[in-house]
Amino acid sequence: MEHLHQALSGLPTNNLTVKLLRTSSSLTGAEWENITDLEQMIRQVTGESDQKLIQTIGDRAVKLFIEPGERYQRAMRVYRLVDSLDKLVGAGVLMDQIGQRVSFLKFLDKLVPKDEKLQAIDAGAKLLAELVAFTSINGLPGDSVNDFARSLVNATHEDRVRIATWVAVEGVLPFGPDFLQIVERQISSVNPGELQQSSLFQKVSEAIPGSSPEQRKNLILRTLSESSGWIGNLVSSRGLTRELVGQKLGSIVDIGDKGLDLVAAAVDAGTNYFEHTGTQSVARQIIKRAYGEI
Repeated sequence: MEHLHQALSGLPTNNLTVKLLRTSSSLTGAEWENITDLEQMIRQVTGESDQKLIQTIGDRAVKLFIEPGERYQRAMRVYRLVDSLDKLVGAGVLMDQIGQRVSFLKFLDKLVPKDEKLQAIDAGAKLLAELVAFTSINGLPGDSVNDFARSLVNATHEDRVRIATWVAVEGVLPFGPDFLQIVERQISSVNPGELQQSSLFQKVSEAIPGSSPEQRKNLILRTLSESSGWIGNLVSSRGLTRELVGQKLGSIVDIGDKGLDLVAAAVDAGTNYFEHTGTQSVARQIIKRAYGEI
């Protein structure tokens, strides 16, 4: 069984995902540090420096992570499944590249931009996954949309940069600053059966037991609606546009002059920012709990 320190230490320190998150952090004002060491995370979260206490906190955190039925494992599965689909053949090599820009020029024939409807469904499904992971980590009912939306205001570190990256990459880049209206309109117009065209929606739905396709569709729309205030403020306050996001991402992704749709496809194919920051989020929440229990 994977342990918490292994999950953190297995995260890369400098690949395309890390470049994306650093770029997003600069673009959206979301502070983020790429912590891949359990002791370092404990020190940052608790402010403690006593090595014996840090060890005790770490031991408790490791036990909480592997306890059967604990909600943290479910959250980890959700974060991982978001990034497990539709990845580019050979993306593993690309994701390990540490050059200034990651070139997708050899793989352009494999980069297929999604049509607007599927792009919207996938964007909604990723936000739904964020809701599911949030409620799992915090021990809340799966439909606690209001709690999730309120949490965005105070989101920090990994949580904030992940949502901010979702806004920039899944929203603004393909659709523009008014992406919420487009995503909501597209999802509202499809019947629950059409949602199954998205393999991502199917996988996320499996993490919501006892709900029908119609209920899952409504849950996405509620989450988009309740989160719109915070999202709209982020977009307007940072002046996010397709051109700005595309320009920033173009500094780390090389697709020649093939257009913003292919930039979005390349980022989707070559990164796993949900899993990366999700692992850090889970570790941070477990450490907070372990510290409080000691």
